[in-house]
Amino acid sequence: MAEPEPPSDWERELKRQIGRRYGAMARDAAFPPGGGDKMRAAGYPGDWVNGLPDEMAASYSGCGFPFAGLDALIARRVVDLGCGAGLDALYLAGRHVGIGMILGIDLAPDMVARAAAAAARMSEPKIKFMASDLERLPLESGSADLVVANASLNLAADKGRALDEIFRILEPGGRLIARDLVRSGPLPAEILTDPQSYNTSLGGVPEESDMLDALASAGFHGATIQDHTEFSVVYSVAIRAEKP
Repeated sequence: MAEPEPPSDWERELKRQIGRRYGAMARDAAFPPGGGDKMRAAGYPGDWVNGLPDEMAASYSGCGFPFAGLDALIARRVVDLGCGAGLDALYLAGRHVGIGMILGIDLAPDMVARAAAAAARMSEPKIKFMASDLERLPLESGSADLVVANASLNLAADKGRALDEIFRILEPGGRLIARDLVRSGPLPAEILTDPQSYNTSLGGVPEESDMLDALASAGFHGATIQDHTEFSVVYSVAIRAEKP
């Protein structure tokens, strides 16, 4: 595995702010209100959400339901990038019998600790978690057959490098299933140059065409962006792609 380039000052500051914000959310349980209701509205099965402890459902911070229309996922090794409090990993482990081991990765160590505690409470031994940068994954090439991501690609300083890493860790035939944000027009320059704006999942939102180009440049085939849902001033979309 090639040694990645060191981060720039901008990237270090961006990741410091993201880690600090999401770490504080995890420590203080300071998540946006209405997590359970947002999950139901996004499409997570109501019976599954109702079975979560209230404080676990309240920790939802995604931008939609990545698994809509996917009723019987089969994967031996899953990586959940930007796993947050671990809810998507818990959903996969609990509702898809064809899922094997799951590794959740998040930039904030406190969020990882919260996710690990949730998995232990729900008695899901096949889920593990670790703190890492999704643009510099400490994983072997071809070590996963499914990568999932929910509202995390928009936080990457370099979308192309993040997608290159996802492509690298997938085995041939492996899939990317993501729910993330895109925009259809420009954002003000003061947003695009402010690391703090990334903390609101706004400053890092790419143009839809740029996301498709980055997926193709990484090597993915058949990439699609569908199911556009208004999300603040941008769109939440379903992203699907496969490594040939």
